[in-house]
Parts: sequence; structure tokens; C-alpha cells
Amino acid sequence: FEVTVNPFPEVACPEPMAVCTDTPSFPLDGATPPGGSYSGVGVAQGLFHPELAGSGVHTITYLYADTLGCSAACSFPIEVIALPELACPDPLTICTDTAPLALSGAQPEGGTYAGPGVENGIFDPAEVGPGILLLSYEYSDSDGCNAACTFEVNVVARHR
Repeated sequence: FEVTVNPFPEVACPEPMAVCTDTPSFPLDGATPPGGSYSGVGVAQGLFHPELAGSGVHTITYLYADTLGCSAACSFPIEVIALPELACPDPLTICTDTAPLALSGAQPEGGTYAGPGVENGIFDPAEVGPGILLLSYEYSDSDGCNAACTFEVNVVARHR
């Protein structure tokens, strides 16, 4: 009798990748030959869910079975990078006739302030008038992950 030994399929995985925790779920692809299945922490129905996987390096496995029933697998890492941790400035109370001031106090430094009355990091209370405002601070780290926080500014009219 004859025995035929078939070779295992040649399987190749995608390159390692890195994503931020807030990256939307995305389809896993790039492994060859197509038609196999992906598995690992954060993988469901062919999608990778960074938020579910959590920060850290996760090994994703690609398993392919050919029409003869022979199978092979490969693995590749996906690093999920945590968002930067921010500290916003404390709430601020300022009078409407106070001169425009440079916003500061958010950590880490190097981000961008935005909101009503803010231009290029300078807040002008006269531009917005009395009221409680919500301003924001956004920061992008060296990995390209972004985070934002908000803080209150209470602009009050000076009584004479």
C-alpha cells in the first residue's frame, strides 16, 4: 500500500504592531494564505479589541487548515499601549476684567488647551464674559496615544 505524506501549509503572519488602548476594534488580516482564523486575548470573530485586551504585549495566533486537513500556525505580537495619564489644572476663578493669561498647570506639559476664549493657550476672560466654562487639555505622547481632561473656569464680573 502507498502512503502519501502531504507537506504542512506554509503560513506567514503579519508584522508586529502597536496600537493605543482607545483604538477602535479592527479586523485582523495580512496572514497568508487567507482563510484561516485568528485567536488570542482581545480577539473575537476576526476582530482585535484593544480595550478588551488591555495594555501590554499580546500574542495573536493565526491557524490555517488546507483542503487536505493539514494545518499550520504562526504567531505575532500586538502591543496595546496605555493612554497617557493626565492631571488637569485645578478649577480657576477669574474676573472678566483680568488681562488675558497663559493657561498652565496641566501635566504632563506639552499639550494643548482649548475651549471658549482660548487661543494659542491664552485665555481671555473678557472674550467670554461671566459664567462657568469647561476648558480642555489634550496631550499626545511619543507613541501617538492621546488623552484629554477638562477643568472649570469661573469667570465673574467685578462689582465696583
